[in-house]
Amino acid sequence: MRRDDKAPLSEFEVIGPLEIPTDGDLIPKEAVRDFWAAQGNLAEARGCYVFALRTGGGVMPVYVGRATNTFKQECFAAHKLAYHYLPALERNVGTPVMFFVKQISRRNISMVAKLEDFLIQIALEKNPELSNIARTHRETFRIHGVHNSGPGKPSKDALAFRQAMGFKAL
Repeated sequence: MRRDDKAPLSEFEVIGPLEIPTDGDLIPKEAVRDFWAAQGNLAEARGCYVFALRTGGGVMPVYVGRATNTFKQECFAAHKLAYHYLPALERNVGTPVMFFVKQISRRNISMVAKLEDFLIQIALEKNPELSNIARTHRETFRIHGVHNSGPGKPSKDALAFRQAMGFKAL
């Protein structure tokens, strides 16, 4: 038996992208209230969330957050709006969206923190100018075409390795 087989997995599910209603470069309080009213029990769940901008070229993560209380209490807090969301709306073109990675089993706060660290690393691969300040250290290793490799097409060997190891394309 492998040593990690002893601990049950903490499970999460992805919800989104859900469009965030705006009034130009602002996210009005009444729009946030209506947003949560339309989401049912998601407001009371916890986990991680990713604020992003959707454009014709895809979706660009802007900020990764963690909700250890509830999504409703943390996602649209005043400091998140002021320091992360609104500056992104002011300088970029795109539709704001939010992904939620909702914890569905083993309600363990430390697992939410680990997930946030993981999501920040993935988001940094896509957007090196991610708005997060904490835990944005870059990995100190690079596997060309596999992990932390930057732009460029991966080699055939790197693609084969990614497939063999179960790496997903970023």
